[in-house]
Amino acid sequence: MILPPELYTRERQEYDLKDLKMYYFLIMDLNLGENINIKRSFFWLKKLVGTERFLEEVTFLRDFIYACRANRHAIDSNFKNILEKMECFKTQTGKKIVGN
Repeated sequence: MILPPELYTRERQEYDLKDLKMYYFLIMDLNLGENINIKRSFFWLKKLVGTERFLEEVTFLRDFIYACRANRHAIDSNFKNILEKMECFKTQTGKKIVGN
């Protein structure tokens, strides 16, 4: 296990910014990047990088992202099954035309 740099150092700020960047990409993947509350969270967390407070606050964002991802994957996995039941996604021959 790699230990993170000491708090309140330049190295720790860079380390925390890399984490924040990862969360940003996850948020963009979930199409939540335009949400004003998400934007505020990122601005706030950017001010806290390198501090103990960052560790506390980023936990809330992380939990939110994981909850959104879990819900999205549940929706994505069931979406194809739902579409296959709809008449508009069947051809005249009765074959299903829903993508993989």
